[in-house]
Amino acid sequence: MKNGMNDKVKSVIVLTVICLVVTALLAVTNHITSPIIKETRAKRISDSLAAVLPNSGDFTVVELDENAKPKTVSEVYYFPKDGSYA
Repeated sequence: MKNGMNDKVKSVIVLTVICLVVTALLAVTNHITSPIIKETRAKRISDSLAAVLPNSGDFTVVELDENAKPKTVSEVYYFPKDGSYA
């Protein structure tokens, strides 16, 4: 009976260690890839806006109150070169 209890405790300890190692690896992976993902997203948005509005130049993101914009709008961009919004 004592041997069976030791096996259960060992199993719990092994599974806990495995979970901690996997969690640490995921946290490190997230820390490494997060800036790359943000940069890629910004580049895709910039490329998409340049394709739709080719002569507009640089843009800035307009911060709006969540209640002030329609639910279908996720972000608003301002183009200072020609004064347009997208």
